[in-house]
Amino acid sequence: MSSTTADDGVRWFALSLQSLMELHKRRRIITEPECRYFVHQVALGCAYVHRAHVIHRDLKLGNLFLNDAMEIKIGDFGLATRLDYDGERKLYASLDASYL
Repeated sequence: MSSTTADDGVRWFALSLQSLMELHKRRRIITEPECRYFVHQVALGCAYVHRAHVIHRDLKLGNLFLNDAMEIKIGDFGLATRLDYDGERKLYASLDASYL
């Protein structure tokens, strides 16, 4: 793992990860026990992010990554939003035709 610090003081980490999409394309199948394991980890990750008042809004196999220990890491927070107060609702409308 390598890290760098940007001018604004934010630290960025570069990890060697594989997305679940890459795993699925390579193996063509994910077993039921693996699926249960991955879904459990995604649920824990979402709970963690939601406690920080962040909504990811783009969870898909390509944004779920596996490290060498087969642990799920949620990535690509480009569409994420932060809630300013408890109970706040966010309206999301996609302009990408592929979602229609």
